[in-house]
Amino acid sequence: MLWRDVMRSMQPQEAVTVSFSGGIDSGLIAAALPTADLLAIDMIGKDPNIAMLSTQLTTPQLAQLNTLPVTLENYAANYREMIEHTRMPAQSWSHVGKWLVAKHAGRRIVFTGAGADELFGGYAVYQQLDYSSERSHSPYSSHHDDQLWRRCLDAGHGDARSATLLLDYWHQIIGCDSPGLDRAAGAWGRETRNPFMHPRVMRFALALPWQLRVSDTTKPVLRRLWEMLWPDGAALPKQGFAGHANDSLPWLGIEYIPTTDRHRDWQHIAQLSFYEYCRTN
Repeated sequence: MLWRDVMRSMQPQEAVTVSFSGGIDSGLIAAALPTADLLAIDMIGKDPNIAMLSTQLTTPQLAQLNTLPVTLENYAANYREMIEHTRMPAQSWSHVGKWLVAKHAGRRIVFTGAGADELFGGYAVYQQLDYSSERSHSPYSSHHDDQLWRRCLDAGHGDARSATLLLDYWHQIIGCDSPGLDRAAGAWGRETRNPFMHPRVMRFALALPWQLRVSDTTKPVLRRLWEMLWPDGAALPKQGFAGHANDSLPWLGIEYIPTTDRHRDWQHIAQLSFYEYCRTN
């Protein structure tokens, strides 16, 4: 009932685009907006689930689906375009994907699933973390501010597990993804709407007991709702917008020798490319 009410309150009196991946989050949004355009970004060779969308969508929805294939070279070109336009470094692997969604969305308003993973336990790492009240051990917020960590602990009534997910939300969504999404959308005159960041949805998620946020499956509450709305479908695994981040290096026009640490490589690539692109423009 909460999800239905929130989606009804956020639906405008005009056609919209849904950033669609075939996963649970975008599937819930698409089910609530049956006439919306669906835009799927296909990082070629990295997301085989894109080819399986026909098993999930109805015939009318397939007619509304637009799939955008992205090669390594195309990814690199859009990466550079995004940095040169926004004058900001790419803080996340996902930012180029968001740039592509905003660029190719056929409607002024774009719905996204931002925030669902952090609020509802969507990362598989949450099932194996060594939770501690001393600090966050999540890879998404391990380099955190101690004062913010204590505030998250207080909000979680001392539960390090809930505090860790809340801290991830601050780092991933408030500090990185949401500003990046707004910059990418604004560059193309788009407005983004993020149902999982609606205050009522956030309060609901933060009040859930731990076993309904992290259990033997990721996002158990959202998964159950998805199964109710897509009874004949199958939630598809996906890599998402991170598909070509490091592998596009040969087309980025910078000098960097990659190591075996892809996360550290990305940090150096993001730094070097930002200084190079802004220096030459």
